[in-house]
Amino acid sequence: MTSRVRVRSRSRIRKKVAIALLVGSLITISSLAAIIVPLYSYPGVDWNAIIAAKQANPGVSMVVIINPDNGPGLSQDPNYVTGVNNLRAAGVIVLGYDHTSYAARPLSVVIADVNSYKAWYNLSGIFFDEMSNVPGNENYYSTLNQYAKSVGLPFTVGNPGGTVPASFQGTMDVIVTYENQGVPGTASLASITGGLPKNTFAVIAYGVDSFNASAVSNIFDYANYVYVTNDTLPNPYGAVTGDFSKLVSLVAGLGKPQMTSTLNVLSVDSAGTPIVGLQTTIASTTGSTLDAGYTPLTYSAPSGSELLVSVANYGSFVFSHWSDGGTNPLRALEVTTSTTLTAYYSSPANSTRTPTATSTSAGTSQSASTDSTSNGVTSAASGSAQSASTTAVTKVTTSSASSGLASTPSISSSSSPSTSSSTSSIPTAPGASTTTQASSTSSKAPAVSSSKAALPYIALGGGAVILLGLFAYRRRKGTALTARYIR
Repeated sequence: MTSRVRVRSRSRIRKKVAIALLVGSLITISSLAAIIVPLYSYPGVDWNAIIAAKQANPGVSMVVIINPDNGPGLSQDPNYVTGVNNLRAAGVIVLGYDHTSYAARPLSVVIADVNSYKAWYNLSGIFFDEMSNVPGNENYYSTLNQYAKSVGLPFTVGNPGGTVPASFQGTMDVIVTYENQGVPGTASLASITGGLPKNTFAVIAYGVDSFNASAVSNIFDYANYVYVTNDTLPNPYGAVTGDFSKLVSLVAGLGKPQMTSTLNVLSVDSAGTPIVGLQTTIASTTGSTLDAGYTPLTYSAPSGSELLVSVANYGSFVFSHWSDGGTNPLRALEVTTSTTLTAYYSSPANSTRTPTATSTSAGTSQSASTDSTSNGVTSAASGSAQSASTTAVTKVTTSSASSGLASTPSISSSSSPSTSSSTSSIPTAPGASTTTQASSTSSKAPAVSSSKAALPYIALGGGAVILLGLFAYRRRKGTALTARYIR
């Protein structure tokens, strides 16, 4: 079986590139370089060539776009499932092709393709082809961008194949600003990128007669993501050619560091008020602890890393759900772009802030704020009880933010509630419910939530003051004062 490729006239070949935008990366954006490959062939020799190249050059970031049938097709293909998992296991980031017909295709139809990719294949994002550059269509692409992210496909790439007005910047994570025959010169690159951050651009050159390493290297001064092939129309993306190995060697020789992303774990109460000081653990898929501390917790990981993230209960603060609706306090995710996870907790009606916690775990020392009655509780990292259950680890995919390697367990929960009360024009992900589930409470002592609990201590303190005063008075005669009461 061969893959069917949607082929158009020269400027309309849009089944393009997959890109990974790393907002907030700890590595300077200008130092990044990645290869993006429109992989429009059926799983087989070409796919294995990319896997082998990645394994031989683990420091070279690679992103591919798959295109089963001008989109996801009508049903899941088991060979694509295996092929995608093998790519992911090698550390390759995978996106799915979805054409938009220059904003003429109904949003509901494009979104249906997004949902199929999410349900059938273990992807990291979506490549939206035939992107319009006509002012007025910005909201169309912003909607697709936000929807893909909302269902756990965080990378979005738009492909107009040329320049777009400034109003389109930000509607997609990355825009393919050049897709044409031959390698563009520096003057052309400077014009089409307009001095904007290069991490927002990709360049694809086909029909390149001779691979000029110097000319190709110059592209990375204007765009972080590059693909060059000597294949030509009508389908320059049907096979991986010799230029691919040359491109891999070039990027490896540039000495560019591997892309790195930041994971932020936050905690809030049911009203969205920040909670500081709830125990968080970040582990590898093998169970080894990579970092541990208290919210808010920030962790830096190589792009494409598979992580297990868990949060614990503390006294009367009980985990309810994640911001995307997942109800299991232990979850798996792939960090391919800077990501923020927010854990929602149920909390006492008379407490609007969190317990105080101080941790020295994993080299972190953090002090949390107290609740509204100023009754803080301090806990050491060694005394906290981890309550996140692991019973929801069920299969070899992840349930959020795109899943991990083929051998990585996925966390799937019994329901996917959403408690957000805000209204939005963004379509709601299918299958969401409003059920919440609380994990077991921690063995830590609960934080004091009312000033009434301090009254017995105030009474005892007052009695001690009176006794000390009497003692001082009785010894005053003929001797120096040897005891004083302290206010």
